[in-house]
Amino acid sequence: MQTEARRFPATPVALKMAAAIGMGMLVGMEREWFNKDVGVRTFAIVWLLGMLAALIGQSVAIAALTGVLLLVAARNTRSILNDRSLQITTSAALILNYLLGALVGLGHIVTPVAGA
Repeated sequence: MQTEARRFPATPVALKMAAAIGMGMLVGMEREWFNKDVGVRTFAIVWLLGMLAALIGQSVAIAALTGVLLLVAARNTRSILNDRSLQITTSAALILNYLLGALVGLGHIVTPVAGA
């Protein structure tokens, strides 16, 4: 139990979580402002997922990225079936925001803030 506490100290992890959720919410608010389907909650979750996956390890980060890619594929499939349009900007934004969240998990703050 002591090993786990040293690996994931509460204060730095909480600060990273707050940064990831805050930046995800800002990006999501911008997307909702322009009446896009994917908004605040989804982007905040994607940032948080990226941050947590990067903290845990490389194999988890790859698995989580696969999950985000499946989310993007499902969203585009739904969009194509409903109105025959491809949501490429939202798709690219979700993938990029996952990667920015992973950067937060790795300890980078300036780059993700600038990217957001």
